[in-house]
Amino acid sequence: GETVKDVGRKVAGSAVIAAAGGVIAWFAGVRGIRDLAIVTFAVAGFAANFQTIVLFVRRRAIATMGGYLSHAGVSIMLLGILISGVYEKKGQVTLERGRPTRVGRNTMTFTRALFVTEDGTVKRQNELDMTRLADRRAKQSMEIEVLSPRGKVWKAYPKIYMNAKTNQMMANPDVDSSAAMDLYISPQSYDPGTPARSEGSLLAMKKGEAKTVNGVGFKFLDFEADRSQVASARPRVIVTAHFLVTTADQAIEQAAQLVMPLGAAGAQGPESPETPVPGTKARIRMKRVSATEGTCEIEVLGLNPAGDVKAATVESFSADITTKPLISLVWAGFYVMMGGAVLSFLRRARDSRRAALA
Repeated sequence: GETVKDVGRKVAGSAVIAAAGGVIAWFAGVRGIRDLAIVTFAVAGFAANFQTIVLFVRRRAIATMGGYLSHAGVSIMLLGILISGVYEKKGQVTLERGRPTRVGRNTMTFTRALFVTEDGTVKRQNELDMTRLADRRAKQSMEIEVLSPRGKVWKAYPKIYMNAKTNQMMANPDVDSSAAMDLYISPQSYDPGTPARSEGSLLAMKKGEAKTVNGVGFKFLDFEADRSQVASARPRVIVTAHFLVTTADQAIEQAAQLVMPLGAAGAQGPESPETPVPGTKARIRMKRVSATEGTCEIEVLGLNPAGDVKAATVESFSADITTKPLISLVWAGFYVMMGGAVLSFLRRARDSRRAALA
């Protein structure tokens, strides 16, 4: 058995290691008294159990050290939970395609939007083979190159896609795990970007209602629907809306059309040619019409040339970035604890068999 001197030596050794652990934690940035106490006691518990585990190994009594191994695992888990939970960092970043952006200690570059098949193959959309089940189940992903301070490059593929069954947007993060830290990239939104374009003023009006754009008035009078082409080779309904356009010099009636394709072509949406308004720089384009509500929406171009021109927007990807330091300790402690539990179970099973045979 152990003497009082042996026990005192173990306690003193554990206390020294615990104090060293507390000092290291302080220099690592741990400031809360409660957090420092948890670190110190967890290190002390690990040190005490580790000394006993070493003693069992030397005596070749590994089968009887399960309890101590489990206690050591709990100590390791406590450290991991504290450090990864209290000192995790979260932030949101918007990455423009092709533009390296500093995020914490890493540099991230959004390189392209693509698809990851169910078997893990990365493909562009035109490379998907819809005769393969794995390709049919491919999910849209963003390719993010993560450059560490040491020059290591990790390609992340966080997924953001539409669930076909629920019709809801789904997001799956990608994780880079290392002994020091876990890095999570959780997608929030994707903007494919738009080219430079002309986009006029939008006017929503009820029948008889009038609105003004830069001194030119537009009054919605009425509309009629031509259904004579419903059974033609290109089935469609043509809606003609009538407006009274008023300027300082004149008031004239102007018609604009909205062509609504039917059948398979209907997926492309309605089309409306630009209709010039004589005597003005205005052009009208029908956007929507509702027979039940008696309303319409038109787009007026040409009256505000500077405002009509919309600048191009870049393709971008927004994500939540989370870093969890030393979360590997949680898993290491869990496995050590489970190893101790297995040893204890095997020992009890062996003792039970011996008792039954006695």
